[in-house]
Amino acid sequence: MTATQTNFAEPHFGTIPLACVIPSKTNPRKHFDESALHELAESIRQVGVAQPILVRPLPTTESMIDCVEIVAGERRYRASKLAGLQSIPAIVRELTDVQVLEIQVIENLQRQDVHPIEEAEGYDQLMRQHDYTAEQLADKVGKSKAYIYGRLKLCSLASEAREAFFAGKINASIAERIARMPVLALQAKATQEIVHNYGQPEPMSFRRAVEHLQARYMLDLAHAKFAIKDAKLVSATGSCLSCPKRTGNQPEIYHDVDADVCTDPDCFESKVNAHNERKAAAAQKSGLPIYADGMEAYTKLRENNQVSAYDGLYKMDRLAKSSMSNTPIEDVIPADQLPKPVAYVKGNDGEIDAVYEKSAIQFALEKAGLCLTLEKHNALLQEKMSGNARDPKVSEKEKQAEAERRERTKKAELETTIRKAVYAEVRSKILQGDGHLTALRHIAKRLCDEWSFPHVIASDYKFNVLNFNEAAKFIDSASLEEVVAFILGMTIGECVQVDAFDMDDDEHLENPWYLGLLDVAKACDIEHDKIRSEHTPKPAEQQDLPVAAETPKKKGQQKTAETAAEAPKMAETTKDATDTKKAAPAKPTPAKKAAATNAKTDEVPATAWPFPTAAEMAAKGK
Repeated sequence: MTATQTNFAEPHFGTIPLACVIPSKTNPRKHFDESALHELAESIRQVGVAQPILVRPLPTTESMIDCVEIVAGERRYRASKLAGLQSIPAIVRELTDVQVLEIQVIENLQRQDVHPIEEAEGYDQLMRQHDYTAEQLADKVGKSKAYIYGRLKLCSLASEAREAFFAGKINASIAERIARMPVLALQAKATQEIVHNYGQPEPMSFRRAVEHLQARYMLDLAHAKFAIKDAKLVSATGSCLSCPKRTGNQPEIYHDVDADVCTDPDCFESKVNAHNERKAAAAQKSGLPIYADGMEAYTKLRENNQVSAYDGLYKMDRLAKSSMSNTPIEDVIPADQLPKPVAYVKGNDGEIDAVYEKSAIQFALEKAGLCLTLEKHNALLQEKMSGNARDPKVSEKEKQAEAERRERTKKAELETTIRKAVYAEVRSKILQGDGHLTALRHIAKRLCDEWSFPHVIASDYKFNVLNFNEAAKFIDSASLEEVVAFILGMTIGECVQVDAFDMDDDEHLENPWYLGLLDVAKACDIEHDKIRSEHTPKPAEQQDLPVAAETPKKKGQQKTAETAAEAPKMAETTKDATDTKKAAPAKPTPAKKAAATNAKTDEVPATAWPFPTAAEMAAKGK
């Protein structure tokens, strides 16, 4: 509705028949809580409308206004109708369409509990219909530009996510992160996963939901197997660098996410599949052997003294730096410097990985200085054995370094023993538990397909845990307790093994899986400190072994204040007394008090609707 010039250049106050009041089509608020409306109606029935609604006149003739449009106060209008009132107190102001929308979207946000989706739609109206910018809106509402962009993204929510949001099953912060996903079907799927929370009675917390979305729906392009610059890999989508679904191309929305993250798992998967098909075709064309991932590949690589590019450097000889032992070969040797493949390994997901002669990889690593040549290695050994030609000061430093290495090794062995004992007790406790067997079997097989079982606890099982088929067969026939214990080993079990190079600092104590093991131990009433004490040698037995490190404080305990600060802040809103609680029965207002109240009102009440025209008011000396 568009207002034209009328006789209300100044605000007027009076009582208007409800039949002459028309709700605004531009009001962002579309959802009204029925129970809250009935509660407000009961309050109005007893004490009346405490605060007039704001309306603007709608033209019918040049001298008389018959109807008005609600600018602010539709809840009071609806509740008044429910209460059976025939009229409602109102302030009439001459307002343009832009002013109306500003009041409805901006001013009302400062004092009313408008739903974030309705808030977002209001911002969207101002930007699309009245050319507002995000900067102007941010300045108007006193928020950051990132806040405005985050709210605007809610307009892109799938219907399933909207329903969950309006029902209170997800909050605004979770909804904004779901809305970032460019595919509506994935939004719906993610919403269901967060709301149902793997069968838990409550939806995921904000922190858990963010972790879930990042793990399942935000993929790191820096570690993609395919070339992200390749526009021909999947011609329909083109290069990742210019794709709008790459976070770096929408910094206003993904200001808290790294630039090279893909937000479309379906597209990412299609490129992975295309990449695998391309590599599989090349492997077939080469005529080289193709090993099935699992026991066949494990056996063939050992028999033929071969390695793959994803193997760790610990498989190589004479490593120059022990701290790099777990680094994959492909991370230190550029693709153009790798030797020619001698075979391939085909994973269960269709991925093809090249296999190389171990000697060829060893040569490439020696050339890069990452491994010592046999001659240099032997020369260093000879120098250590002779010691006579060496500077005494240097020899002393080497002795000290060797002593420190032995000390770290002993500490690492002790730490491994302690963690293994904690893991064993946790596993024993879980074997007495209960859960959802079918779902857990699927999870266990998925983990087994994606990860390698930690070798330090592999002896818990009689079958070859590296063989997916054997593991899947075990899982399909395993009891609930056995499946839970298997999952525990696949996840938390990874932190049990501690290497000597881990003892250079205390970072190993902050390993998230180790902290997870401690959390589970605490939940199972297992005393980690007691186990550590039992396995730590007494001072008389220790000799040169240092006291074991104390149990680390969990990050959650150290950063409680920070976590609380990161949680989404609830906007403080002020409501009318009639909007928030049911008022007591009305009491008669003393005449003096009523007169004083009216005296404070700037507007002069009209005796009846329609209000007098400007000419009539002038004639009365107004």
